[in-house]
Order: sequence, then structure tokens, then C-alpha cells
Amino acid sequence: MRKWLAITIIVLLFFLSCQNNPPNNNNSITEELNNQSDSSPLDKAPYETDSSTVTVVPEQTEQQNNMNMINASGKTIEERIKPPEEFERIKAEEGSFGYYLRTLPLKPHGSRVNYYDGREKNPDVHEAVIDVVFH
Repeated sequence: MRKWLAITIIVLLFFLSCQNNPPNNNNSITEELNNQSDSSPLDKAPYETDSSTVTVVPEQTEQQNNMNMINASGKTIEERIKPPEEFERIKAEEGSFGYYLRTLPLKPHGSRVNYYDGREKNPDVHEAVIDVVFH
């Protein structure tokens, strides 16, 4: 009898602890933000803006930014792909792996790449094609 009583109590405790509580729809972050109506613009989250202080600054698209870094006449990776503005490429020691990679020959700018089955790859996903033959 004591055994069954113990099992019953354990089962009841299990079911009570697994009881589904209704979700709380009040988001504490949202409540905090709503309560900060008197705060300065610097205290606001990045996605909140004050329409009187919004300044639209045109940004370069990724394609425009990439074009500033590409020298279409470059014959090697080092010549074709320029470092970003305000950066400089460090010297690679001749005979090092970095030197090997930088001096790999490239196919002409705009060369197409094919998949293993002959289909042409989208040209927007690569910037240069290494000129090597695979056997």
C-alpha cells in the first residue's frame, strides 16, 4: 500500500510540474521601450528612429564596392584583387604558400565557370577564375 501511495504522489507531482502555463504576451523588452518615452535618442534601440533626426546616406552597393577593388587587367590574384581602401597588402616571402597563391595565373576578367556537368555557373558568384587545367 505504501508503494502505491508513493508512486501516486510521484505521478501527481510530475503532472503538476508539467502543467502548461499560458504564454505571457507582455514582452518585457517592449514594455521597457514603451516606458522610456522620455529618454534621449541615444538610449533608443537601433531599430527605433526619431523621424526628425533621420538622415539618409547613400551607401555603396556591394557590387560598386567590389568594382573599386578589381583591376580587370590583372593577370594574377595579387594584381587583379586590390586591398580595400586604407589597407595595404603585406609582403609575401618568395617561395611561401601566400606568394604561390598571390601569383597564380588568372583567366581574363569575366571568364565563365562551368559546373562538372557542363552547365554555366552564375557569374555573380565569383570575381576571378584561376587558369589551371585539371586532368
